[in-house]
Amino acid sequence: KRRFGPMLDSDYGTLWEDWALIARKSSGAWRPAARCLAQAESAFPPDTLGRWALGVWPQTPGIGLARIRYSECGLKKIGGRVPAPQGNIEVEWSVSAKRRRLRLCLPPGVRGELDIASMKARHGWRPRLDGSSVDAGQWPAARPSAPDGGFVALDSGEHEIAAEIE
Repeated sequence: KRRFGPMLDSDYGTLWEDWALIARKSSGAWRPAARCLAQAESAFPPDTLGRWALGVWPQTPGIGLARIRYSECGLKKIGGRVPAPQGNIEVEWSVSAKRRRLRLCLPPGVRGELDIASMKARHGWRPRLDGSSVDAGQWPAARPSAPDGGFVALDSGEHEIAAEIE
């Protein structure tokens, strides 16, 4: 918040090229150092937070397919939006000592793949997908042969997935 706040509060409407901030002597207001105010490098914070904090990993150009995986970022609750050309991908994770829960909204034209291994569910778990218990072996379009444990295909729309943690 300390670094990005002044950028977002400014009239420029962009994240600046670098992190250097200096204060104007006359007003004491923050302003960017003498650098370009719109560089491609300024896209790293939203991309990094979308991937490593929210767990949304684009798999195709234009984000027609997004892999969703829980990220061990140390937060018990985190939510946000990842912009896609089709609309926002909305994600909300909550974790307790016994459960991991994901609420997900995929806009029309965006499909998802939930990384099952990232849920760290107990052996023999009974996951809940959109309010219904489902046998782990009967997840729709589960691909257990995937290298990191398999994925569950999710269509556009709202989803809620819950699992008991190992």
